[in-house]
Amino acid sequence: MKQSEQRRRYILVLAAVAAGILVIGGALRPGPHDDAESVAISAPSEGPFLQRMTRRRSVEDMAQYFADLAQRIEPHVVRLEKAGRSAIVWDGGALATACDACRFPAKDVAVRPSQRDWRVWPERVAPNLPAALLETSEEEPPRATPRYSAEFFTAGGWAMAAWRTEDGRLSYSAGQYLGSARNACKGIEATELRTNISLSEQMYGGGLFDVDGVLMGVVVRCDGELAVIDVGTLERSFRPPQIVAERLMARYGMLAGELSPVARQALSAEYGLQVQEVWTGWEAHRAGLLPGDVIVSIESQPTTSMADLEPLVLPVARELFDLQILRQGTKRRIRLSARAEGGDRFGPRGLAVADPMGGYAVTAVEPGSPAESAGLLPGDRLLWVDFRRPESARQIREILKDAADDAPVFAIVRRGNRIWGAFIA
Repeated sequence: MKQSEQRRRYILVLAAVAAGILVIGGALRPGPHDDAESVAISAPSEGPFLQRMTRRRSVEDMAQYFADLAQRIEPHVVRLEKAGRSAIVWDGGALATACDACRFPAKDVAVRPSQRDWRVWPERVAPNLPAALLETSEEEPPRATPRYSAEFFTAGGWAMAAWRTEDGRLSYSAGQYLGSARNACKGIEATELRTNISLSEQMYGGGLFDVDGVLMGVVVRCDGELAVIDVGTLERSFRPPQIVAERLMARYGMLAGELSPVARQALSAEYGLQVQEVWTGWEAHRAGLLPGDVIVSIESQPTTSMADLEPLVLPVARELFDLQILRQGTKRRIRLSARAEGGDRFGPRGLAVADPMGGYAVTAVEPGSPAESAGLLPGDRLLWVDFRRPESARQIREILKDAADDAPVFAIVRRGNRIWGAFIA
């Protein structure tokens, strides 16, 4: 029998024996008796003392058990030095970690104290995913810890979160697993694991394990809040993208699609592929692409279907592509880089500057209105309205009011790091 199973069975037996002693002792306790000499008198504090000793022993055993568990899973938890977060060993020595519309350095170091560090680089990373998969060339990586989806775990059991601190030491926190729930996480359907463990930023990218060392999930960020999503969600996210649209998102932070009849008329485009959204900091955003732009050619080759964008996502791609786009009826040239610039925190001369939000904040959206149908939410920021940069909130109201009743108004909206376009019709 495995040592972990023996220890857990020992703890359960100890708890059962302690409970049995208390129950049997209570049942056999003598009642009132007339003959005082036949009754054994014990110290009033003896019963509570034995209970405290039993509980103390149980708590000590549990603490030792989790310390042993942390030691067993330590090889499976690393720290990404440049990215500044924890990661979990996945299949083949790959690493699973959290991704919050993030960019990873082209190369990073996975730190494991007292062991040789790894060199790792991004493999499956996209701004619309809550987690990322990193590759490593480690010749003899440790085997990934077993992992199971949420349906294999029963609420009420013990669980332990484990992560690496800034100095590379392993830290952990134990608690109870309270069950799971289906939630949207950055636009994908995810299974969130609930525990009574208080999540903190230092746990970001770390893992949640059960008492046998089985990986349950990874600590990520969903809509600004830390959460644990199960390994089933991670595995779906890590599947290689099979269609051009997914690969465009993973490589350039750009979503594109066929022109709808409404878009064809509103954008004055006879053919081409419409940019539907871009993510700040990614190659499409750096190149200057905006939602509503229509890609009409790549390297002078017309683009009439999504298959025509495939050269952008081939495994061996050019470093730069010449794109011709249509914006507000005018053709423009865009130079799109296929090489990721990495996620360096600091800019020239060591200065990090935040990208301004810009735009005009949406304070409320009327239920059942065209704005609600377009997907606008309070807190969104309007960057462009009817292909114009508004100079005031009043101008936005005038543009929407003056538009013909049957004419859709195209708006470019920013929500967090996502910039997308919507027809308000």
